[in-house]
Amino acid sequence: MRKVVLGTAVAFVAAGCAVAALIVRHRMRNSGRLARARAIVKEIEEKCETPIAKLQLVADDMMAEMHAGLADEGGSKLKMLITYVNNLPTGYEKGLFYALDLGGTNFRVIRVQLGGKEQGVVKQEAEEVSIPPHLMVGSSHELFDFIAMRVAEFIASESEEFKLPEGRQRELGFTFSFPVRQISLASGTLIKWTKGFSVEETVGEDVVAELNRAIERQGLDLHVTALVNDTVGTLAGGRYYDKDVHTSVILGTGTNAAYVERADAIPKWHGLLPKSGEMVINMEWGNFESSHLPLTEYDLSLDAESLNPGEQVFEKLISGMYLGEILRRVLLKLAKEASLFGDIVPPKLSIPFILRTPHMSSMHHDTSSDLRAVASKLKDILEITNTSLKTRKMVVELCDIIMKRSARLSAVAMVGILKKQGRDSKEKQRTVIAVDGGLFEHYALFRECLEGSLVEILGTEVASSVIITHANDGSGIGAALIAASNSQYWKGLFYALDLGGTNFRVIRVQLGGKERGVVKQEAEEVSIPPHLMVGSSHELFDFIAMRVAKFIASESEEFKLLEGRQRELGFTFSFPVRQISLASGTLIKWTKGFSIEETVNGTIGTLAGGRYYDKDVHASVILGTGTNAAYVERADAIPKWHGLLPKFGEMVINMEWGNFESSHLPLTEYDLSLDAESLNPGEQIFEKLISGMYLGEILRRVILKLAKEASLFGDIVPPKLSIPFILRTQHMSSMHHDTSSDLRAVASKLKSILEVVDIFCLASLFQITNTSFKTRKMVVELCDIIMKRGA
Repeated sequence: MRKVVLGTAVAFVAAGCAVAALIVRHRMRNSGRLARARAIVKEIEEKCETPIAKLQLVADDMMAEMHAGLADEGGSKLKMLITYVNNLPTGYEKGLFYALDLGGTNFRVIRVQLGGKEQGVVKQEAEEVSIPPHLMVGSSHELFDFIAMRVAEFIASESEEFKLPEGRQRELGFTFSFPVRQISLASGTLIKWTKGFSVEETVGEDVVAELNRAIERQGLDLHVTALVNDTVGTLAGGRYYDKDVHTSVILGTGTNAAYVERADAIPKWHGLLPKSGEMVINMEWGNFESSHLPLTEYDLSLDAESLNPGEQVFEKLISGMYLGEILRRVLLKLAKEASLFGDIVPPKLSIPFILRTPHMSSMHHDTSSDLRAVASKLKDILEITNTSLKTRKMVVELCDIIMKRSARLSAVAMVGILKKQGRDSKEKQRTVIAVDGGLFEHYALFRECLEGSLVEILGTEVASSVIITHANDGSGIGAALIAASNSQYWKGLFYALDLGGTNFRVIRVQLGGKERGVVKQEAEEVSIPPHLMVGSSHELFDFIAMRVAKFIASESEEFKLLEGRQRELGFTFSFPVRQISLASGTLIKWTKGFSIEETVNGTIGTLAGGRYYDKDVHASVILGTGTNAAYVERADAIPKWHGLLPKFGEMVINMEWGNFESSHLPLTEYDLSLDAESLNPGEQIFEKLISGMYLGEILRRVILKLAKEASLFGDIVPPKLSIPFILRTQHMSSMHHDTSSDLRAVASKLKSILEVVDIFCLASLFQITNTSFKTRKMVVELCDIIMKRGA
């Protein structure tokens, strides 16, 4: 018996030892994995380090590249585009001015009454107009006639509160958010269309001249006095409210900057020096390069696999488009080499761009004791479950490393501009940088790090004079403000025509000079008939001019044009233009569904709008039907400028970023078919993924496949589902925002947009009327998927 008991005891002891050994081996294995993971994290932390000494070298390189870009065309990775905006708003402008903001399938017409320093913007009105699809691919004549017609109607509807001084001509600022080669403040030739426009006859043509001719055909006493880019408009809008705004920066999905440069510091500028001695420059800083940038293996692989290897390197380090993807690449290495999430690598971790910067921000801002938001994001996005607290802490640490590098590099790039402007010294010079973009606006830790880094780099004394402010949208009113600040009348009634999509806006602004500012402002939005978007330039511009004429005809007695004066108009033309002068530019190409062969930018208007309110606004960015950016440069720092230096020494520069490509963009079969069937296959790929022009169409294509292959709506495929672009992004937004318990708005939209009625027997041939709740939920889910990728 004793032998049996003893044997049993020995067996238990042996088993216990075996279990203990397994536990020890498991702990040692986990310890080894953790050590390897810590080593990988430590390595990226060291590679991403941005000590002050290194940052100072980057700032010096930025300044050097700015000098090179201003010296000669192609002399630097920074384009340093001359915008011909050399007289930014001061806040003293008075009178009635107009703006036309054209940058996508809609355009806005705006009128603004400025009342000077005391009253500022007294009154502002705007009208948004949808551009009929056929006009986006028609003739320039039809497109601009449609726009001018709506501008005329907008002016005709003007109330008595808006007054143009007797004898004055209305003036309009044109925000044209398409690539343009600017020739002067009021002229620019279109380089190419984007955002679905394809009015080829306008490419290489002066878009301001096209618009002015259409306005004349409407019989309007209105003149386009400024062609601006939306980024520059943001700078101008900032300057209007604060005279110390000298730079504007976009930190969002993409990134760019614009600033005010001394005209005599732009070697490539060969014009007369402007009276102001200044020029707004659009930097296009996403393409900045420096041997001192802290690159890692993750950045190098991301760039190599992108659609534009070797280009936009700086943007790939700091912008919202890429931060989440960098984090994913690091986590994938940790999963493969350190088994961070267990023995199996989570399959979804191998999907490029599945982890977006908003996801990273959400995890980074998790303050719960158990980091439950981190666990939730890992589970929801990557299907990684049961993560340990140590693992979640490591993810947050990586978010911090990647965010800090981005924020500190963004800060030092701003310092580079300050150094170029001579605003980095201990001499007290109040300097305001207007910043816009989702990364800056919504990622609080990023914003705090950026601001703290500026203090660290500049020193407390200098940094105390540098103010970072969130920019107001100036793409519309910015053009009117530039028209006002460059008006031959200085005070009085001014107009703006904002053409950038299927709608355009006509705006009138009454300026009262230094004392009264914007006395009154009115705007009208006009939809461009589809046939004008693909017709002739004559018809398009005649339509626009007709609407401008009606807008002016409706003007109340409050808007007064001084006796003997001609109306002046700023033309916001949000299509690619090669600008020739402030009031002339040749269209490069149509986008946003326009195809007007005989005719071929809006961002600068945004800058102008900002500058009117804050003099220190120097840059701006647009995200709408299409997308783009601009900034203020010194005229004497633009080597490729061969004209006389402008009076005010400044020039506004425009970027054009809708044509961005990357091998890491999350493309689907629906994107590929949309692109292949578009008017510009292979072009504007990025814009087709994120802009308002295309989101609804992507949704339609997915729903069509569901109807065909999964009988989502029954045995018959709804006929209207086969009509391209019948489902607009506005419809998608309406369904996505439906919070009713039965999703009745979704049901209503599906019925009203996609039902078909026989006009002969007035009987319903097919109606999407009885969709199930599950079907409606699926539609909302698709809206969310498409929206999130776009965002």
